[in-house]
Amino acid sequence: MIRVVLAAVLATALVGVSLPAAERAEADRNTALATGELAAVAETAEELAAENDPVTSGTGAASTDIIVDSPSGVFAAGGSLIIDSKLRWVPKDGPEQSVETAVRLNTTEPIQITGQSRLRLSLITGSDGEPTVSIERVHGGNGRAAAEG
Repeated sequence: MIRVVLAAVLATALVGVSLPAAERAEADRNTALATGELAAVAETAEELAAENDPVTSGTGAASTDIIVDSPSGVFAAGGSLIIDSKLRWVPKDGPEQSVETAVRLNTTEPIQITGQSRLRLSLITGSDGEPTVSIERVHGGNGRAAAEG
């Protein structure tokens, strides 16, 4: 009986000691996955701008769809991908990370992604005449997965 109790106490102690390391590893993994997804959005936006000419908003702009997937947590808390004029990963615990892009981004309102979402990127001429990639969430259909690049 004492062996069973000691084994249970030892197992509990080992789990308690290893759990913070598992949480940290998962948080680091989630950050790497999230910044990878955001880098794919940035790359897609840059390719769209490099290969097409911008047009006035609403007049048949060149566009492409991409599917992004925000990582979720098992041991560590997950977070959200936030897309507006910037590309950001905002974990529930830990520092915010952002990915830079060489092209200006625009959304009608910030897009918060906590699971999988399909985005449409369209190349338009901004109000100041500069090329701008407009991003909106769309539902249904097929898109290029961010991991496929």
